[in-house]
Amino acid sequence: MGTVVASLTSLTLLPTYGVRPVYALGAVALLLLPVAWKVLPESPAYLRAVGRDDEAAVISARYGLAIPAAPRRFGSATRGAAVRLFRDGHARSTVCIWLVTLVSLLTIFGLTTWLPQLMREAGYGTSAAISFLLFYSLGAIVGTLVASQIGQRTSPKVMVVAGFCCAVVALAVIWTRPDGALLVAAVVLAGVGGLGTQNMIAGHTAQYYPAHLRATGLGWSLAVGRLGAIAGPTYGAFLIGTNGGVRDAALAFGIPAAVGAVIALAMPSFVGRRTRPTPDSAAAPVATEPAA
Repeated sequence: MGTVVASLTSLTLLPTYGVRPVYALGAVALLLLPVAWKVLPESPAYLRAVGRDDEAAVISARYGLAIPAAPRRFGSATRGAAVRLFRDGHARSTVCIWLVTLVSLLTIFGLTTWLPQLMREAGYGTSAAISFLLFYSLGAIVGTLVASQIGQRTSPKVMVVAGFCCAVVALAVIWTRPDGALLVAAVVLAGVGGLGTQNMIAGHTAQYYPAHLRATGLGWSLAVGRLGAIAGPTYGAFLIGTNGGVRDAALAFGIPAAVGAVIALAMPSFVGRRTRPTPDSAAAPVATEPAA
């Protein structure tokens, strides 16, 4: 939704006032920090891990969550947490998660950075070119909402693989240089397979690691993924600098998306399914364990 607002803001302000007001509005997000600090609930699993069992029970009851099983207590266990991502059977899964996040962010940042410019070089005006970023963002919203519902009933891994495949199909359609509604549909589908997929990767990562490693696992995956976020725009700049057009960019970003689908197949799957607890089962510890 933030990228939708950014796109609409750019369409309104950029032609007349330039980029500075657009960046200034981005700083308004800082005002949300105290609100988030106040209203966002803490994870019940984390609260139990640090011995705050009463608070965990209150939050679990408020949101209809199963009471998490008592995990290993934090303390000395948090030392060397990054190393622990490669122990207890997590090594292969950690490497897969890092790689899939890297290629995902490479594709996302490459496309979102250069999509308007590529469309301008394809003959579209500035406003029309920016509107494609809006369509991409709308696809990301729809993709995230749909994928999260399906992933909760099946496995986030399934939706990660499906999302990468959507991106490959969308970029293959863009490679043919379609016009009109078909081009818009392809850009929307690219958003489904881009940001929508990355959101599912984050959900998959958070569910895979146990509570005492969850923040470390997610943080490290996103940190490694940022290398892809850096490489993506540079990759796109190289294409444009060598007179590459829309077709070249679609092919160039379709390749890492296809690689991401292959790597995602090697990620761990989950055994079991999270469901809302019944009154009889709410008091019982419930834990979902990942399969290696």
